[in-house]
Amino acid sequence: MNTHRLRHLMLALFWVLALLVPAQAEIRVRHAQGVLVLPQAPRRVAALEFSFVDTMVAVGMAPVGIADDRQPERIIAPLRAAVEGYASVGSRYSPAWRRLPRSSPI
Repeated sequence: MNTHRLRHLMLALFWVLALLVPAQAEIRVRHAQGVLVLPQAPRRVAALEFSFVDTMVAVGMAPVGIADDRQPERIIAPLRAAVEGYASVGSRYSPAWRRLPRSSPI
């Protein structure tokens, strides 16, 4: 399985688990560099790649911020209604990190 597909599969699995786990439960995600501990399931997230937007919408989440390359029309038509009102966080290649807190992820 190529790295790109594995990354998308892991992201989808993470969101499915995040939606199934009670909001008060701590989440631990093991990965190659150790363990990521989240005190609770994320409620507000930003997507830094278009494929992440697709995955998030598929599991019932709408990102509050999207790295849309400042071209909202690049978000595919079936997803536009589900992500209406998001904040642009710049380009996918160089996200505007300072805009992320304005979209209030987590």
